[in-house]
Amino acid sequence: MPLKPVTKPAVKPEESRVTALLKQGQLLADSGNYASAWNLLEQAGVIQPESIEVIDAQERLAMDWLDNARGSQLTGSLKDIADKVLPVLSRGAVAGKSERSADLLAHMGWADFLRLRQGVGGSIPRSPTDGPLKSIRGTFSRTRCGASRS
Repeated sequence: MPLKPVTKPAVKPEESRVTALLKQGQLLADSGNYASAWNLLEQAGVIQPESIEVIDAQERLAMDWLDNARGSQLTGSLKDIADKVLPVLSRGAVAGKSERSADLLAHMGWADFLRLRQGVGGSIPRSPTDGPLKSIRGTFSRTRCGASRS
């Protein structure tokens, strides 16, 4: 009995476009061109807004950009970078992915710090019911600001 040729499932044009945008975005991010990478991931998000791969890439880029933020990377200031990435960080922080949520929340704290340095109010909600969030914010603030851990 002759073997049937193996056929690959058809890839939709938008899927291959998103894959290409994600790869291009990763190349740009790896070279430190975060603003251009961000623009590509925004395009991918328009094509497939619910894609897990797109959401993950956006979250990773947001955190990397903040970790390596310099005012010269975007017209304006560090506050502009923080303002650009905060919606992605907050979307992921409430998604309930435990460690990832904590990491995203910590980066929200860093973005908050960058905004506060320029006299802009904070973005992380403060409430008496956010006990675990307070400890995460406190640890992150001490670590980022160079204070010793207690």
